[in-house]
Amino acid sequence: MFLFYITLSIYWSDWTNYGIEELLMRAGTGKNAYPTIFVGTKPIERKELQRFLDGSIKTSTNVVDSSGIWIKDRLSLALQDFESLELESGVLQDSFTQYYALLGKGVKSNFLTIFLDVAAKLGDSCGYPAKRWKGVIAADYLKGYVKGSMFNFTLSIGREPIKWGPSPRNTFVLCGDLPAFDLIRASYKTNKLKTTFFATLLNPIGEINRYFTGHRIEYNFRHKLYLGFSEVALFGGEGRAPDLYYFNPLFIYYPHQWSCKSSTNILWGLDFNLFLNGFGVYGELMIDDFPYIQSSWGEHPKIGVNMGIRGTISKNYWLIEYTTATRWTYGQVIPWQRYTYFGYPIGNPIGPDFDELFIGWVHHLNRNVDLLLETKFLRKGEGFLDEKYPSSTERFPTEYWLTGEIRKAGDFEVGIKWYKSRFVLTFKTGCIISEEKAIPKVSCFISNWK
Repeated sequence: MFLFYITLSIYWSDWTNYGIEELLMRAGTGKNAYPTIFVGTKPIERKELQRFLDGSIKTSTNVVDSSGIWIKDRLSLALQDFESLELESGVLQDSFTQYYALLGKGVKSNFLTIFLDVAAKLGDSCGYPAKRWKGVIAADYLKGYVKGSMFNFTLSIGREPIKWGPSPRNTFVLCGDLPAFDLIRASYKTNKLKTTFFATLLNPIGEINRYFTGHRIEYNFRHKLYLGFSEVALFGGEGRAPDLYYFNPLFIYYPHQWSCKSSTNILWGLDFNLFLNGFGVYGELMIDDFPYIQSSWGEHPKIGVNMGIRGTISKNYWLIEYTTATRWTYGQVIPWQRYTYFGYPIGNPIGPDFDELFIGWVHHLNRNVDLLLETKFLRKGEGFLDEKYPSSTERFPTEYWLTGEIRKAGDFEVGIKWYKSRFVLTFKTGCIISEEKAIPKVSCFISNWK
C-alpha cells in the first residue's frame, strides 16, 4: 500500500490545467494580462476556457516568447475535443503492470452538454476501478453528466470529478481522484469571482447513510492574486435523513455544528495563487480541526499545508512544492465520518502524517516536443487514513507529526511528450526507491486530452 500511495500521484495533473497556469505567468500582469480564469476551482468549464483563449488573442502581444505561443496553440487544439471526445490508452509498469483504455463521447450546444466517459483496466493494482470481472478486467464509468450553462451560471447533474485548491498536483480538501462523485453541482462566475456548490451521497456503511456537501468561493484581485475559501461537510447516521442546513450554499457550516451539536466532519481550506511575470507562488492551509482551547484529552491540531513556487525561464517551466499533514488529519471518532469514499481518500491520496518535496521541470524543445523531469521525496509516519481515533477517555499521544517508525521513499522520472495535431504521446521512465529497494517504472500513453 505504501508503494501505491507513491505511484498514485499525478504528473502535474491534467496538462490543460498546468498549461493555462504557465501561460498566465508568460503573459504579463496588470491591464495587459490575460482574462481571469479560476484554475483553483476544477473542473474548468468549457465556456470559461473558451473566453480565456478568445481574450488571449486580443493580448497576444504579451506572449513574449515562442513557448507561450506553442502553449496557446496546444490549448486551442485541446478545446476542440473538450467535452466532445476523450481517448486514451497506455501501459504503466512499476510494482504492478497495468493497461488502461478510456473512451469518452459528448454532445454539446451553446447551452447544454451531455457527456459519458468509460474506462477499462487490465492488471492487478489498488487503483480505481479495482474489482476485476473474472479476475481479468475492471471497468466503470468515470464521468457521465448533463450540464446546462446560461448567464454565467452552470448546473451539472451526474458523475464528475471535482478538485479544489491551487496545486497542479495534489490538494487537501478535494483532490479530484477516482472514484468520482455522483452529484449535483452548481457554479456562478463573474470577472472577479467564482462560487461553486455540490451535494452528493457517499457509499453507505451498513445501515448508516452518509451525505457530503461543500461550497467554495474564489476571488481574483487585479489579474494577479487569486484567493480561495473552501468548506465541506460529511455527515449522516443510521436511517438519518439529510440535514437541509448543509444543503444551503450560502451558509457557513460550522455555526450549525456548534449551536445544534450536529455530528458532522467539517473541513476548511484557505488558499492563494499569485501569478507574476515569469514567476508564481501558491499555498493551501487545510483545517480539519484546530482546538482553540485545551481539551482534557490533549487533542492536537489536524492540519495540512501545501506551498509551491514556480517560474518560467526562456523555454523552461519549473515547479518546487512542499506538502505536509499531521497525524489524524481526516480522522474521526465516528468511523463512518472518516474522509473516504468506497475506501478511497477524498482528500490528499497520501492521507495523514507525512511530508513530501516535489521538484518538476519541463523544457519546451520545439512546438511539438516537451522534455520532462520530476523527482519526489516522501517521509511517511505511522498514521493512516482509517486509523482508530483516540476516544475522549484516552490521553491523546504527544507526537502528532511524522510519528513512530518513519518510512522514506524517493521517486525519479524523466520523459518526453510529443504533441501531434490533437493527440499527445507521453513516455516516462524512472525508479522508485523505498526501504532499500529500487523498483524501475516505465509508462507510455497516447491520448487526445492530457
